[in-house]
Amino acid sequence: MSVPLEVLIRWRASEVPLGKLPDRLLLIAPHPDDETIGCGLIAYETAKMGGSVWVAIATNGDGSRSRSRQELIAEVRRAETSMATAVLGIESKNVHWLNLPDTNLTAHEDQMVLLVEELVEFCNPDVVLVTASSDPHPDHAALGRAARRAVFATSPALFEYMIWGWYDPRSWLRTLIKRRDASASGADRPFGAVQFRSPGGLECKRRALSCYLSQLGPTAVKVGLPAGTGILSHRFLSHFLKKSEVVFPVNTAARELIESG
Repeated sequence: MSVPLEVLIRWRASEVPLGKLPDRLLLIAPHPDDETIGCGLIAYETAKMGGSVWVAIATNGDGSRSRSRQELIAEVRRAETSMATAVLGIESKNVHWLNLPDTNLTAHEDQMVLLVEELVEFCNPDVVLVTASSDPHPDHAALGRAARRAVFATSPALFEYMIWGWYDPRSWLRTLIKRRDASASGADRPFGAVQFRSPGGLECKRRALSCYLSQLGPTAVKVGLPAGTGILSHRFLSHFLKKSEVVFPVNTAARELIESG
């Protein structure tokens, strides 16, 4: 019987103590809810330990419904994000919206590079977290590529977090096979992952996820979340309801942070 990719990655991932969490964290997400799904525990623990957390969300998430309802959906999703980030302990003034078009970030990659550079200059973070450039979702991958271009050679430690690759590992692996990059980093090198464990943070992450009723599907109740009107199934959500979160170091600064005493 084959072992699931996620199990192997988590088994081989180096565990990083909470004491290495950054004083200043910038979490960049393509859509409202990705920040909580992918890095809710890390954001919560950073804020709880007195660190500053900024969240930047590239789109309003309004492309997931019919165009006639886009304004309403954008308003709903912004409100959900305000509630979710507050639950995680993130100040409302530290949540930024980039107002880029949902489902079309690939066409705005150059613009995102400039926006990420501006965010890094404004927030001056120790660590930047962004969706993986090898994520099967095109918007997630485009944002990851833009962040690499903006941050790779600079001082903030850049880490990637995976969203859809956990649910669809075959697509993730197909991307890695196509690239075959000997100098791969981030989620392109899945067995170089690290994980932050937060035994007490999972309940808080559940409460934050529960704010996203427009995204949670009817079967979310099977993993202890409220049933919503969205598409996120219990099978998808189960990958993120764990007591640790896995991230992938991308640049030299990220590797030095992990290896430092």
